[in-house]
Amino acid sequence: MKTIGSILFILMLSSTVLIKILVSEQENQLKFLNSQIGKINSEINKLNVDLSYVTRPKKLEEINSIEFQLVPILQEDIIEYKND
Repeated sequence: MKTIGSILFILMLSSTVLIKILVSEQENQLKFLNSQIGKINSEINKLNVDLSYVTRPKKLEEINSIEFQLVPILQEDIIEYKND
């Protein structure tokens, strides 16, 4: 009877330790993933700020004058087609 009790005690103790180890490994993985998510969110925020800066009207005019030299479409250049 003592041997069954001691075997059960050892099994319970080892299963408790094993479960604690598994839980701590999963918590470490969660911490790592949360830090990765934080880094990705930071990069997204930086890219959004860059996009906001680049797409400002003044900056777009500057890029157009340097790279493309495009001019606006004038009203007189628009041709209307009539369906007869």
